[in-house]
Amino acid sequence: MTNDFSKQNLRGHSFKRQDLTGADFSYADIRGVDFTGANLKEAKFIGAKTGLRYQWTMGLVLISRLISRISKAFSAYIDYLSSFNFYNSTANNFYAGVVCLVLLTIFWVFTVNKGIVVGFAAFVIAVVGAFVFAKALAKVGIQAGARAITGAVAFAFAFATVGILALFFINAGFLAFAAALLIFYIGWRALKGDERQAWTRSFEIIFAATRGTSFRDADLTDADFTRATLKNTDFSNSILTRTCFHQAIILSFVCPGATYLGHTQIRNLLVTGQGQGQNFDYQDLWGINLKGANLTDASFVGADLSKANLHKANLSRAKLVKTQLNGTDLTDATVTGAYIEDWGITKDTKFDGVKCEYIYTCLPTSENPHPFRKPYNSQKTFVDGEFCDLIEQIFDTLDLYHQGNNIHAIATSHQQNVRNQIQRQPSVNTEAFLTQDDIGKLLAELETLIQGAELPADIQEEVIEDLRATKKAIDKKEPNIIRALDRLTNVAEIIETAANTVDVNQKLWYTAMPIIAKVTNFLSAAVNP
Repeated sequence: MTNDFSKQNLRGHSFKRQDLTGADFSYADIRGVDFTGANLKEAKFIGAKTGLRYQWTMGLVLISRLISRISKAFSAYIDYLSSFNFYNSTANNFYAGVVCLVLLTIFWVFTVNKGIVVGFAAFVIAVVGAFVFAKALAKVGIQAGARAITGAVAFAFAFATVGILALFFINAGFLAFAAALLIFYIGWRALKGDERQAWTRSFEIIFAATRGTSFRDADLTDADFTRATLKNTDFSNSILTRTCFHQAIILSFVCPGATYLGHTQIRNLLVTGQGQGQNFDYQDLWGINLKGANLTDASFVGADLSKANLHKANLSRAKLVKTQLNGTDLTDATVTGAYIEDWGITKDTKFDGVKCEYIYTCLPTSENPHPFRKPYNSQKTFVDGEFCDLIEQIFDTLDLYHQGNNIHAIATSHQQNVRNQIQRQPSVNTEAFLTQDDIGKLLAELETLIQGAELPADIQEEVIEDLRATKKAIDKKEPNIIRALDRLTNVAEIIETAANTVDVNQKLWYTAMPIIAKVTNFLSAAVNP
């Protein structure tokens, strides 16, 4: 293999803008390596080690030591100020000590509760207020007090500023600074992912990754970082389509830029593959790699999972309502019991080998915990290949709608799908499994859809009347099939007209037409057994 770099020591090398498609860097030492702008599609980084170059690590240590010494000097001064000024009989010293402690207390309280940005802002406001107060004292002739307050303010401001600078060096992981409890606390909370310290965390990670391994602007489509150590790594502006981070180590210390790696919940999901019961509603998960992930009972309402890798993922009972799945790979995935209302599937969505026993086309409610189940009979499940046939029917229905065809074409297409299924599995007929009770449930489902649709009141009333007349004709001891078909055709025509005139009713058309086609086929079979 030409691009086999596995197990090699590549520290400090540059592969900037090189074509490394399919290259193997498994278990290689790539600390400080520059992959900026490189083509790394399908590259393997299994067990690789990223991070800082040795020279940059030493430089950070030296800088942090310098900051530490300066901070300690100011700490000593504050100790002196608080001990001497309070116990010295001079009133001016006492005032200076009070002012200094008040300013630093304000800084501490706001920083701990609101984050360092808010803390420093509150501190600056307090400093300005102290200066104004000092100036007022000077105007009334209390010069000594004014000088004392001004000096205390200057030292407090300098101490806080140097402490902040120390924070970013110290909490990059290179030097302990036990004397500064506040700095330690802020750094600890930032590294734990405390949202109040998000700015601190971002600054620390960006600073520490300055000379780390760089994948900035690189194309990492289908790359594999399984079990790789990723501390101090820059992924800014990189393409992470279906990139695998399963069991990656220290993924939380990367510089994510605007990628999905910037979200704690998503990073944890990528590493562990465990997302059961979690809420991912309306999140941008475009191109994410969740191969084999456990996503049972997870909610993806309105989320974008286009181009994602969900191969062998378990999506049992997952909420896929309005979920975008354009080009998503669901090969061998499990979707039993999933809710698929208005999901955005396309011809590019891969359903090969999907495992599904039953599915729901609407979200549950307290009144109806099992809404619009398919198969309609709760005692039955899909036989092999039947779910994929359902998907094909949805695609065919959508194609017919976009081509402007009517209900007769839809019914004909549906009947052809049934015939094809019978040819493949002579003992199985979808419609043959249905009973009159099942047909009644389908008509009740249609009535519920009509009641929730945005139709004019008179038209809505007419459609519901037709549906009830259809049900009445079927429920007779000797069913009047012709009358039922006639009333059902009228329902289909009204829905089709509504969908062509008002965009919002396309959802009604999309949901209702497959049901109408199924009932129509059942009734046609009853006339011509």
